[in-house]
Amino acid sequence: MSIREALQHLDMAIQRDHTDRVLCAFLQVILAVEIAIQSDAQVIETLLDPVTQQEHATTIAILRDRDMLSFVSAPPQVAVTSVRILIQSGQSDGVADWYRRHWNQPNWSSELILASIANSLRPVMIIVLGNNELLRRQLGLQAEQLTATQAVIDTIEILRASRTQVQLYLAGKGVEIQAF
Repeated sequence: MSIREALQHLDMAIQRDHTDRVLCAFLQVILAVEIAIQSDAQVIETLLDPVTQQEHATTIAILRDRDMLSFVSAPPQVAVTSVRILIQSGQSDGVADWYRRHWNQPNWSSELILASIANSLRPVMIIVLGNNELLRRQLGLQAEQLTATQAVIDTIEILRASRTQVQLYLAGKGVEIQAF
């Protein structure tokens, strides 16, 4: 699913005021952003000479291999694979139940799960932006490379905007999350 399609799903879920669907759609946005950032990081890496790639391998790997879903979900990788399938197939009821089971929070509402994910996303967005900026500053990038790093920033800005949508949605339900 593209970022655009995921954002449309999020907008529709918010308009219909169905929290399980908002949760699933927000996670679809996260997955789409994750794929875009990984792709952008691979482009950045291919534009660097081998010596520079080696010198900045860790920073590039943080962008290229960033698994946002694992970061906001926190269970073992095998379990994250199962929730990815639920998210990708749009099984919103199953997604909410998955989080309740794996977080051992059977009484949590979908709003609390959504708030927890949105709050957990803040650090990963900061990490991605920080590592991207580190590459920009240290490498003295050329135009094509700057375009690739700007794509990462633009993608995180899309994620930040969707997180703000979720924040406003949750505020309407009486649930507060941390501002970015």
